[in-house]
Amino acid sequence: MSTWTTPVTWANGAVTAASMNTEIRDHLNFLKGALDLLTASTTADTGTATYVDVRRAASTDAAFRSGVSGAANPEFQIDRNGKLWWGAGGASALDLNITRAGSSTWRAVGGSFRVDRSDTPTNTVFFAGNVNGSTDTNDVVRLSVDGSGDGRIQFGDGAGTYRAISINDSQEFYVGASGSAIAGGALWMTSTAVFDFYYTSNARIQMSPFNNRINLYPADSASYIQRDAANVVASGGRFKGADGLVTKTVAGTVSDGSFTYGAESGQLGVDTTNEGLYVRSGSTWRAADLRGGLSYIGPFSITNLAASATVNLGYGVLGDTNAGTGALRACFSGDVVGIAVRGGANITAGGTTAAVFKPLLSGSAGTLSTTLDSTTNTLTNHATQGLGIDTFTASTSLGVTVTTSSTFAPTTTEYSVWLVLAARRF
Repeated sequence: MSTWTTPVTWANGAVTAASMNTEIRDHLNFLKGALDLLTASTTADTGTATYVDVRRAASTDAAFRSGVSGAANPEFQIDRNGKLWWGAGGASALDLNITRAGSSTWRAVGGSFRVDRSDTPTNTVFFAGNVNGSTDTNDVVRLSVDGSGDGRIQFGDGAGTYRAISINDSQEFYVGASGSAIAGGALWMTSTAVFDFYYTSNARIQMSPFNNRINLYPADSASYIQRDAANVVASGGRFKGADGLVTKTVAGTVSDGSFTYGAESGQLGVDTTNEGLYVRSGSTWRAADLRGGLSYIGPFSITNLAASATVNLGYGVLGDTNAGTGALRACFSGDVVGIAVRGGANITAGGTTAAVFKPLLSGSAGTLSTTLDSTTNTLTNHATQGLGIDTFTASTSLGVTVTTSSTFAPTTTEYSVWLVLAARRF
């Protein structure tokens, strides 16, 4: 230890221990404390065991602070537990820290991590993850950027081969081996890439870029959905709808023109006006009546029809002993959609409404009618109508009524009438 060889003389006299002022003692104490911090207490100051040993009572007690002199808050701080803090300083409190979150784990709280480069490097890696001690040719994940502005997340195989997920300055997002941009946008699958979603080792959904398919597994040759042609989606198998399937509906006759993207064999359409189901066979549309089909009932007959009469026809052929004795009861519900009449001889007088025939539903005349006259339809005639006009239910009495004009002739002729029904079982 150094000793005093020549005492320093001050204006007040020689410097002694008793005359040292507070300022000199403080400086010497600070110097001694600094030497203690840098030298282990149990070894000589050889440089092999130097350390800074700062011990505070609470983990949040600051061990080191740095900032502008006199400011309310520091710009940098180290807590006793090693947490590193940053802030704007001055009136602003510390707002960002990095700390140990657990075994071998860091945690950043209160901000984000940013790396800026002033140059325009090629594929500069900002973050790399690999096996401890391996070279960067064995990286398994990288976050990088290149001079064109492409940001990439690269996944490696541990041997220097990488696949990239990237977005470039044209707002294109793509996945592939080379990372080169593809014109367009959205998600791009390049090279031999596919997307697989695994639930188990044998059940998955696969999106393939080669044939525009979505394959559904367990694998077979038909469980897929793909674009079959322009505006056409197809499957190699069969579709099932747990809540049903909906097809094209048209308020009227279904035809090729009813479809926006064309028609082909097997296509279906529903006529909601006339309740018909249409299917295209070859180049022709075939229809099935959803009401249950058409049927004729008759004849309803009358003999020696008089002028100025409104009478009901009986059920039975002419000459039948039961003709004119009643009507026929319907077995199912339905609609009267047609009526046809034939007389035994031409009408010679009576005008355009010489004889008007109508269906009879439970004793009341319906809307549908056909007329025999003395000039054009003198012997036979018919008429039709749509569904929902003359409707009936099961057990309804069905018949025919006729009204003649005052000049109707001849009055010695027989007439037979048939009704056309669209019956339905349900």
